[in-house]
Parts: sequence; structure tokens; C-alpha cells
Amino acid sequence: MIHEKNNSEDSSPINFSQETRRLIAYDRLVNNLGSAACKDKGVELFFEFDSSKIKEAKKICADCEIKDLCLDFAILNQESNGVWGGTTPDERNRIACTRRLR
Repeated sequence: MIHEKNNSEDSSPINFSQETRRLIAYDRLVNNLGSAACKDKGVELFFEFDSSKIKEAKKICADCEIKDLCLDFAILNQESNGVWGGTTPDERNRIACTRRLR
């Protein structure tokens, strides 16, 4: 999840608007794409509905250096298709609900 800290001594989180959080997530994702495990893979693999293809995509994501950034981006932008950050849309919905409860 995106966490930004104030420079003040209490280090309490800054409350960004949803749009600002989306822009930060996008910026972080784009700036780190060179580290993505999927960069040399076909994008189609990450948008398959076949369970074996989903497992294959998740396996690629498992060791990715930026999977958390990818997941943040997908959750903040409510991506309803594909494997992002090693998660399916249903898994992202559950994670998003859990984050809202905190």
C-alpha cells in the first residue's frame, strides 16, 4: 500500500486524495518497470482466463521486485481484469476491502 510520511517528528501518514494516490502509484510503477519480471513476457498471458495461464502469470509475479507497486496500482485503479502484482481481480477486491477496514 502507498505510505507517505510527513517530515514532522510524529511521522503520521499524509492523507492524499484518491486521485493523488493513483498518480503516485502510476509514477512509481512506471519508474520501476525496468525491474518488472513480466517486462519480456507477452502481455496476453496476464489477461488469460484459463486457470493454467493464471497460475503461470502468478508464478512470474511471485519473484518480481515490483509486485507490490503493481498491486497498489491495480487496487487504486480498480483494475477488473488480469493478473496484477500476482493477484486476480477477486483477490484484489478482497485485499482492497481489508485495506479499507484498517
